[in-house]
Amino acid sequence: MRYLLILLTLSGCAPAYMEPEITPYANSFGQYMSVDLHDVSIKFGDLRSSSKERVLGVCRTADGHSGDITIDRSAWLEMDEISREQLIWHELGHCALARGHADMLVLTDCGLMPGSIMYPYFFGGDECYRNKIMMYKEALKNNTIIR
Repeated sequence: MRYLLILLTLSGCAPAYMEPEITPYANSFGQYMSVDLHDVSIKFGDLRSSSKERVLGVCRTADGHSGDITIDRSAWLEMDEISREQLIWHELGHCALARGHADMLVLTDCGLMPGSIMYPYFFGGDECYRNKIMMYKEALKNNTIIR
């Protein structure tokens, strides 16, 4: 048994690291999307940069590996639960579903709204997003935009 655990660790079959605070959001994503997140790592880091735009999360991928996600710790601490979920689902959209950014805006009863969770700019705190969250999740699952 001891050798089996060592072999699994050395062969890369051990689960990737996931911050405990992030695990519930990732688990809900994995269950809803029916994807295995076994080899996706999600950790906190400092993503401050010299650019004017604040980076909240980054997904890095490599051959044979779903990806490593870094979430800006200071941004995370400022977010409510819905905003955190949208950020994690956006980054997992990149790493687990291989989705790119979708910068399309759509006209809704709230006015112009991003058409997808994969919109390149954060909008999770918006009241209309909160009211349409299931539409956004379905659109991400089906690789479409909200209607």
